Parts: sequence; C-alpha cells; structure tokens
Amino acid sequence: MPNDTHDDIRQLLLGSVSDLPLLAPAPDRTVRRARHRMIRTVSIATLVAGVVLAGILSVANPFSRSMPADHPHVQHGTWVVDIGSGAATRLEGLPRDALWFTASRDGSTVAFAGNAHGRSQIYVMGPDGSGVHQVTNDRLEASQPALSPNGEMLAYKGFGKGSVRNVFV
Repeated sequence: MPNDTHDDIRQLLLGSVSDLPLLAPAPDRTVRRARHRMIRTVSIATLVAGVVLAGILSVANPFSRSMPADHPHVQHGTWVVDIGSGAATRLEGLPRDALWFTASRDGSTVAFAGNAHGRSQIYVMGPDGSGVHQVTNDRLEASQPALSPNGEMLAYKGFGKGSVRNVFV
C-alpha cells in the first residue's frame, strides 16, 4: 500500500477515537461499591483501635488511684499551721469561699478574699482567726490582696467605681 493510504487510515482512526474520553467512566455501581468498601474498612479499623485501646487501659488502669480511708475525725475548713511546732488552728467565722490568703511579714495580720453577697471582697483578721472584718465594698469585686510587711497597708485588685480593673492601696 502506498504511504498516502496509510496516512489516510491513520487520520480516520485518530478522528474516530478523538471523541472518546481518555478513561472510560466507571459505572455508578462500581463507585458505590468502592465507597462502601472504604467506609467499611475505616469503621473496622476504628473499632479494632478502640478495642486495643480499651484493652491497654484495662490492663494499665491509669485512672485508678488509691483513695485514703475516710477519717471521721478530719474536719474540713481553713487552718493555720505553725511551721515550727506543727500545731494547727482551725479558723472559724470566715466568709464563704475564702481564698487567696496572705499574711504580713511580722504575722500580725492576715488578708484574704471572700464571697460577700455574691461578690468577692477583701477581709482582714488576726493570725488566730479573730477580728474578721470586711475591708472593701467594691461594687463588682475585689481580689488578690497583698499586705505590706508590717500589715498596715493593703493592696488589692478591684474595679472601684469604674468598669476597668485597677490596683488599689
């Protein structure tokens, strides 16, 4: 055959296949099966990982801890402990949610924040818990008291009459 005929046949073949897509589209059923297989594989892998993790946790048991026996003679509350002797004194008459205790360096005064009518306020008292009285009456809240070394000055965070938190002395 002459070359012209071969070229003509090649042109006809190329023209007839140029309309076809490069890859034949997969039937919808094949795509659905592939998705189901993938979901099934991921589900089984997740289930196996959960069972393995549960087994490890049941053997290691990291969330259990030994709890001390209940001691009916132990009282809850706020205590002052003398570091030298170890003697403990329970402080009575403190407001609800008393926290952030601080003491003067000479030990004459203790300041703390406590709940007064739903707002945190600053209180002072003697080292033995006597003489508890409210020092602040901040309209929003007062917190984080700090006493001077001699116990005569008090600094705290509060709002005062504004809406921005400041440090007051």
